[in-house]
Amino acid sequence: MDHLPTTAHGEPKNLVDMPTHIDSDIHIAVERMSLKEKIGQMMQIDVGQLVDSNGSLSKTAAMYWIGEWNVGSFLGTPGKYDSHCKWYSPQQFADFTDAVQKIALENGPKIPVIWGLDSVRGANHVKGAVMFPVGIGMAATFNPKAVYNASRIAAKDTRAAGVHWAFAPVSDLCVNKLWPRTYECFGEDPYLSSQMTSASVLGYQGNYKHDGARVAACVKHFISYGYPFNGEDSGNRHVAQHDLFEYYVPPFQAAISAGVATVMEGHGIVNGCPVAMSSYCQQTLLRDMLLFRGMLVTDWGEINNQVFVYHTAKDINHATWATLDKTSVDMSMVPCDTSFGKA
Repeated sequence: MDHLPTTAHGEPKNLVDMPTHIDSDIHIAVERMSLKEKIGQMMQIDVGQLVDSNGSLSKTAAMYWIGEWNVGSFLGTPGKYDSHCKWYSPQQFADFTDAVQKIALENGPKIPVIWGLDSVRGANHVKGAVMFPVGIGMAATFNPKAVYNASRIAAKDTRAAGVHWAFAPVSDLCVNKLWPRTYECFGEDPYLSSQMTSASVLGYQGNYKHDGARVAACVKHFISYGYPFNGEDSGNRHVAQHDLFEYYVPPFQAAISAGVATVMEGHGIVNGCPVAMSSYCQQTLLRDMLLFRGMLVTDWGEINNQVFVYHTAKDINHATWATLDKTSVDMSMVPCDTSFGKA
């Protein structure tokens, strides 16, 4: 087992500094893109859109999404849509993602796509990967080193599949025990969750810019997702300001201090405003107070949910423009249509 990196004072040690500037090659890449290409880079599409009726990669579909819409990211496992093989080996998975990357490098803005996967308790979508206890079980060990090593191995198994981005750790506090995703979290204590979150981020990422066995982590779901008023998943939350900062913010602050590369906002409404449209949550709190400088991605369909679920926008155009105007969202997990690009 690897040792959890720590400072001289025994605190978890970040191996990757948060960027203070944008590299020159990124500036060049952005400057040469058209507006349509920039919008496409902000779209994340489910892998089901790339799988044909035989369960294989449809190069025509990949060309459509990358060449026509300039999509910057895909998520999920093709095995979910493959009638012949539901559980892809690392080689099968990597063959699929490599084929998509080849198309991306030859078409559209010719920028590699970033692939996201829910590798929360191990790379559970990859055949032969090591599975670990769920978050609440790992928290019960009270051992950050165990969480660090579980996350490190999950990163290795995820990267072996050609995937560079893990949607983990889950740093919600499971306050309402009626909530069906209680098992995913590191308990309800903010200190314990913060310690486990920090260790997990370091395990997934390590020095990921120079280590081919690591991935970019994505702490989720910002914020107070684990306290739905009625216990239903994605339910409304009513959180007093002092409770927000005392209980729900610390695990995310720990992730940011550990150098987490990305954050995923959470489903639902907090104090009357959908998180996806909340300038307070996504700009004031996350960017201005917590000083997060990485990439922010929405959860599944959250921009469109403002129309169809929360009824806080009159149509998809309104929801998209309002989100981009009021918040700091960098990528929309659309995930199955061209609505974001058309808006």
